[in-house]
Amino acid sequence: MTDYRIVLTMEGMHDDDGHVRLPTFVAEVQLLMRMVGKIDRRVSKGKTANHFRVINLSHSSPARVEIGVCQASKAMDTRAAVGTMLADAISGIDSGTVPEHLDRALLQDLRNLARPVGDKLRAATLEADGKVIDLTETFAKRIDLALTGDEVAFGTIEGHLEQINIHDGANVFSIYPAFGPAKVQCRFKNEILDVAIAAVGAEVAVTGKLNYKPNDPYPDFIEVDDIDIFPPESELPSFDDLRGIAPEATGDQSSEDFIAERRDAWN
Repeated sequence: MTDYRIVLTMEGMHDDDGHVRLPTFVAEVQLLMRMVGKIDRRVSKGKTANHFRVINLSHSSPARVEIGVCQASKAMDTRAAVGTMLADAISGIDSGTVPEHLDRALLQDLRNLARPVGDKLRAATLEADGKVIDLTETFAKRIDLALTGDEVAFGTIEGHLEQINIHDGANVFSIYPAFGPAKVQCRFKNEILDVAIAAVGAEVAVTGKLNYKPNDPYPDFIEVDDIDIFPPESELPSFDDLRGIAPEATGDQSSEDFIAERRDAWN
């Protein structure tokens, strides 16, 4: 029987006799859970196909947390895919090549998982699909280099909003523009959570920090500051609705003379 496990080990600093301080331990486990949740939804086509159990927890320098990937009832079996995707990600980064399929949010979580090493942790490792990788300062810096290669600009993108995920504070959705990129991933703040939920399935204008990959004319990620929801097409006024809406707009002139006069001015 295949053992679907993800293992995180942490060793505290010398000053703490190798013990891991509680805030650091909690933060690392929360990061791991958020990360595997994102991977689960990615490999399960936007759905949650697995749940995760603590199947072993030990403290014998280093502390060790073993997470079991468990198939949800009546869901597709993506347990192996979860471990494979995580293993490919960490081994690729460790070898100096950040896999292109990794989105920005997942890269940030992996970087943040490694960041305490050298400051709050003496050492840490992550194991998935039989691959064990040291989470080092070098590991985190490689991800930083991949992330800082992006260009950032403030702007607005219009499109159809779908695939929202607010589980565990993820706060992400995708928009599908009518032209340009096929899809743009977006992350929004809790302050606009109600607006984001109301916008699902609607045409919107998303404003914020647009992140561009080098030499890519279209953004691949947006840190959202504001969302404008457009009314459905059925609610927009027709030409008949606009007829006679401003009868005094041309003053004493006929509409024909009014338009002709301004057309002559353009010339």
